[in-house]
Amino acid sequence: TMTLLRRLLLVTTPAALMFAATVKAQDKPQDQAQDKPQAKAQDTAPAAKPAANEAQTAPPAAPQSKAQSKAQSKAPSTPQSKAELEELAKSGNADAMVKLGLLADARREHSTAAEWYRRAMSAGSVNAGTKLGFLLANGRGMSRDEKAAVELYMDAAAKGDADAMANLGVMHANGRGVKLNLDEAIAWYRKGVDAGSAAAMVNLGSMYANGKGIKQDDAEAAKLYGMAAGRGSGEAMSNLGVIYANGRGVTKDDTKAVAWYRKAIESGSREAALNLALAYAKGQGIEQSYTEAYFWASVAREIGGGALKEPATKLLARLDPNIDAAARAQIRTRTTEWVATRASQY
Repeated sequence: TMTLLRRLLLVTTPAALMFAATVKAQDKPQDQAQDKPQAKAQDTAPAAKPAANEAQTAPPAAPQSKAQSKAQSKAPSTPQSKAELEELAKSGNADAMVKLGLLADARREHSTAAEWYRRAMSAGSVNAGTKLGFLLANGRGMSRDEKAAVELYMDAAAKGDADAMANLGVMHANGRGVKLNLDEAIAWYRKGVDAGSAAAMVNLGSMYANGKGIKQDDAEAAKLYGMAAGRGSGEAMSNLGVIYANGRGVTKDDTKAVAWYRKAIESGSREAALNLALAYAKGQGIEQSYTEAYFWASVAREIGGGALKEPATKLLARLDPNIDAAARAQIRTRTTEWVATRASQY
């Protein structure tokens, strides 16, 4: 059987702020927005979760970093070096200030990031207020203040910032800084969708997928995930894999599910790695391979954090008898190399 897991996310990209999910949703405001599907480590097919993250902006990676919206938390590609951005910032360029804030966020220098976002706001950047709100909502670089974060989101949303709209949906869905109100959350997600927020699309899709605060409608969820995937959302791609694996709102197609998991992984989805491991373990949509299943479960354990560590570890334990010591050593090396080359994504 397949299950739907819930979780809220916030968006942290230059274009969005929200919570996370698989068909997943996100539980907290951040620079990424959505719930993502995640596979369970057992005989079951991968699970989908609703998206529920806050939309946040990810730091621009080195001169050639890839852009991604974890409606989520990916770094926008930029041709400018830090020194060039600093020169632009001195001349009052708000966009350069925001990018410097993202770079500081990437280094976990959140106090410095907050200062750049404040300067960008003074220089006229609307989205900088959303990014600063994300830091406040999550207590990064300053004391957590969810009410103040909501005020910043409200101000940015009033000026048309789609990420702020998505994050307001997350805040209302979780009762953070405001009274829990699913109707209000859905209303903000709809506004975010209309404004082009991938995070809002994922989170609203998760609401439909789970029938949370709204009549369950798998077809509508699939439509919203498709829209968000078209905007580069890894969470949406992972959720599409889950719904194809489950045949919810679409014709069941394990091959398409695997294809979406692969795309999702390349776009920064953690849950997709575990779902791909399960597909390899069961030979669903792809030729069965315990070696590949063990590799992707190892990757999921490394990049997934607390939410994925336990199911990934359980899956590894189930696969262990099928993998000899030499193969395990090779997979450990391969996993380390894979994670190292994608550190900025996760």
